[in-house]
Amino acid sequence: MDYQTGALVANTLVHAPLAHWAKTRSHVVAMDDGHTQLTFSQLHAAAALHAQELIEQQAPATVFVDDQLSIIEQMVSFMGIIHSGRCAAVSDPDWPSTVRDSVQRELGTALTEPSFLNNATTTTPFYIGFTSGSTGTPKGFQRDHRSWVESFRVCTETFDMDQGLGVLAPGRISHSLFLFGMLLGLYTGAGIAIQNKFSASHTLTTLQAGQHPCLVAVPSQLIMLLQWARHRHIACVPQVRLILISGARWMRQHTADLQSLFPNARIVEFYGASETSF
Repeated sequence: MDYQTGALVANTLVHAPLAHWAKTRSHVVAMDDGHTQLTFSQLHAAAALHAQELIEQQAPATVFVDDQLSIIEQMVSFMGIIHSGRCAAVSDPDWPSTVRDSVQRELGTALTEPSFLNNATTTTPFYIGFTSGSTGTPKGFQRDHRSWVESFRVCTETFDMDQGLGVLAPGRISHSLFLFGMLLGLYTGAGIAIQNKFSASHTLTTLQAGQHPCLVAVPSQLIMLLQWARHRHIACVPQVRLILISGARWMRQHTADLQSLFPNARIVEFYGASETSF
């Protein structure tokens, strides 16, 4: 039995394992953005404090994460919101103010105060994400705890992630793919590496360090990694064991190059998980 088994079997809420990891892996780094690190105990304490503040403030059922914060700060806020039994809404920092105001106004009038506040269950909504607002008002989608916990289970069982694969998710949490990758790494207790702004060189350096052998990426990022590796004459990065691709169609003509750069990685492409989960 590895260090994760007890928590993963018992927990049915997205944030539930965090308390377990805060006790059993208290000094292990949960989140690292290259400048700031938070251990599992620090993350749990910060999230619990934010949750208590929301409860005392009698915050509404749905709370927007401040998208002007750093990604680590956004994740602390996100975990605090759902720890309080509320639903975290994640906006895009690139939205014009008119779009932001419209979305928040419409969301506020569409929701009512739920009876389960401060006492989440598996069917409690925990996350509202949005499609791109580049061609009009962003469209929201809502997920409950069970939908993502079951997706975490599928990942851990299918991709052997119960062996402690730290996750590198180099993107914004406004993109559900990266949020999923981050929450997956926290749920399994393996920890996550994140970037406030994507950098191909920093991504490869992080992967070469070997602490985060699972990479979550969109195709455009992988193409930039291939280009940077060629430019820097990086032959391969054998430390990577799993690559999860989504967000756009992967161009099959680049698969051989990707396999050459990451020779030990299982490469998986999926789509449609934002609205449906696995």
